[in-house]
Amino acid sequence: DMLEDEQESQLLTVCLTNRAFAYLKLGHHEEALADATKAAEVNPKYTKAWFRKGLALHALKRYREAAQTLGKALDLEPKNDQIK
Repeated sequence: DMLEDEQESQLLTVCLTNRAFAYLKLGHHEEALADATKAAEVNPKYTKAWFRKGLALHALKRYREAAQTLGKALDLEPKNDQIK
């Protein structure tokens, strides 16, 4: 059913985003990028997914992509000081 599918995609998004955070803390930036990218694909409106993806790209010295990705996060939450 549709509600169940939505709940599953929300759970998957949160799990992937949380794991991306853990990978970032461990210095596993490629893995963090993969999880955050997947999370943003599953739920494009989930700001944390874009934020973590941007942080991973920055850690990988892919600065232009990081700036664009963090810009998407800021578009979703313009008042979020953590993104700025």
